[in-house]
Amino acid sequence: MRLCSVRQDPPPPVPGEGADHRDVCRPTTCDKRYSLNSVIAVGFTLEWSYSVSVWDDGAGERRIHGPRAALRYLQDDFSIRSGQAYWTAIDACNAALLHRCDVDEARTHFIAAYAEYMVKLHGQQ
Repeated sequence: MRLCSVRQDPPPPVPGEGADHRDVCRPTTCDKRYSLNSVIAVGFTLEWSYSVSVWDDGAGERRIHGPRAALRYLQDDFSIRSGQAYWTAIDACNAALLHRCDVDEARTHFIAAYAEYMVKLHGQQ
């Protein structure tokens, strides 16, 4: 399974550190893509092919329909916010919302994080 990843561009050269003024001021594709007047498309309404049912001790069964709801659930309703699966799910849901990752791949990572959370939660009792 391929993990979602977000590409990070290297920082621009700093004057006095091997770069002259022309290198620093020269526009790059990165500068054009992330200028202040650009719009970043965010898929707030994206939904998974199949929703995920989760069980809350206080509220009963809940349905999570997409990466936005999953991200909110991970950040607000998990009492244990740790573990590789948790952070991978956070990254995958964010990437899906930014159209950098397949929506259903984010669903798979959310399910893994929820399973890990339930094991940790019931292992503490």
